[in-house]
Amino acid sequence: MKSQAIYRTVVMWLVALAAVGCCKLVCGDIQIDPQYDEHEPIVAKVTITDVPEGAKLRGSFSVTDANYLPAGPDVFHVWAGPGKHTVTSQGVWVLTKDITVGDQTFPVLVDFGQYSYAKEFIVGDNPVPPPPPPGTRNAVILEETDQRTPAQAILWDQLRKEFQPERLQILDDDLPQATKYLALSKITARPVLLVLTDKGQLVREVSVPSSVDGVVKELAK
Repeated sequence: MKSQAIYRTVVMWLVALAAVGCCKLVCGDIQIDPQYDEHEPIVAKVTITDVPEGAKLRGSFSVTDANYLPAGPDVFHVWAGPGKHTVTSQGVWVLTKDITVGDQTFPVLVDFGQYSYAKEFIVGDNPVPPPPPPGTRNAVILEETDQRTPAQAILWDQLRKEFQPERLQILDDDLPQATKYLALSKITARPVLLVLTDKGQLVREVSVPSSVDGVVKELAK
């Protein structure tokens, strides 16, 4: 009976205190310069404000197409190649209060909230790659999405990072954009790689290589 009374008391505290708070979006910022020269050190600092004293933070930090290492609780060293990048920080905070009932102490939720913000920065003078010169080979991969293997999914992600969208497309046969390429394809097995001129003329059609290097070599022939 005593344990039940303690349980009911804790529940009452939990309901009363949790009702005081609601999910709040706190303010914050990412301190990072808008432009960097190639090979210039990049340091990003996350500043979170409007968080109650004593609250516990849990969050994540990420940068598109770049590597980073934490240099402190809120400081990160970033290694990014030429181009435009987005740095993102998001997470939640939780504030609890210890409630003692009898000889037992329980952490009870008092308030909670979340934060999410992002900034862009550019490395190098020309963040937009120049258009491919005349005669450059382009590529289209035709696939059946529902037959995609885990290895192919990884390769597709790698290829999207290696090539600009105008140089390589990955299309399901059922997409309207794939119609004109289906007319060029003679190989029925999927996935298949179509190597094209910059005018859209078919150069060759082969089974998709198993690596990025293999695709690069096909486009270089």
